[in-house]
Amino acid sequence: MKMSLKIFVNAALSFAVIGFITYLIIIIAGFFGCCAGITDSLYYQIIIAIVAIGAITFGVCMYNNCYLRNKR
Repeated sequence: MKMSLKIFVNAALSFAVIGFITYLIIIIAGFFGCCAGITDSLYYQIIIAIVAIGAITFGVCMYNNCYLRNKR
C-alpha cells in the first residue's frame, strides 16, 4: 500500500511540474506569435508540438521513476 501512494505522489508532482513548464512555454509561444506575426495554423501546430513533447516527457519520467525504480 505504501508503494502505490509513493507512485501516486510521484506521478502527481511530475504531472504538476511538467504541466506548469508546458503552460509557461505555451504563454511564451503566444507572446512570440503575437509579435512575430505567425499564422494561426502554424501557432496551433507549435502548441500541439509543445503539448506532445510535454506528454512524452511525462511518460519518460514516470517510466524512469516508477517502473525502473521498482525493478531495482
